[in-house]
Amino acid sequence: MRRDWAWALGIPLSVIACAWVALNPWLFWPGIVVGTLLCFMAWIVTSMPHDRHGPGVLAMFGAFALLLFAGSAAYEAAMRAYGVRADVVVVAVEHRENDGGADWECQVARLDGTALPYTLTEATGCGEELARGRHVRVVEDPLGWLRPRLDEPPTFSAATQLGVAGGVTVGVAASILWGRSRPRPGRGASVGRGSSTGPYQY
Repeated sequence: MRRDWAWALGIPLSVIACAWVALNPWLFWPGIVVGTLLCFMAWIVTSMPHDRHGPGVLAMFGAFALLLFAGSAAYEAAMRAYGVRADVVVVAVEHRENDGGADWECQVARLDGTALPYTLTEATGCGEELARGRHVRVVEDPLGWLRPRLDEPPTFSAATQLGVAGGVTVGVAASILWGRSRPRPGRGASVGRGSSTGPYQY
């Protein structure tokens, strides 16, 4: 039972940690790759002990959802908690066309000419309405971990996003506990792979 709780808490918390790591532009892909592997691990540790693939699928897709929602929720919460507002000027705007539409990236600098360490992206406010030389206000991370964003209200509040991420976290943990719980006699329990004495015990 203790091992079940270790998996139920460890998997979603590790996915949340990967989502936070992926918020750093230099560590985006390592965070996403490790987080994706953890999503598949959620399926393995949930399904294999008792051949319960339903809870395993729920745990896996819940972990994928958590990887998406947790990063956005953590970003908004961090910016709200310790983000610093700064007046900047747009020094360069880059527009790239691709199959999915257009990507925008804006290089901004403080009014004294010091460039911010990271650019604005489409997700953080860069778009066709920003032109070179325009003065805007951004919220930046004084620790240098997160990208800045325009000082505008987010589509969803930090509280809403944290609530969604918390609900998904509980759902993933519950799915793992459900899948790893011992089947009742006469309801799918079997000797061998599906039983508590089978080879798939994690």
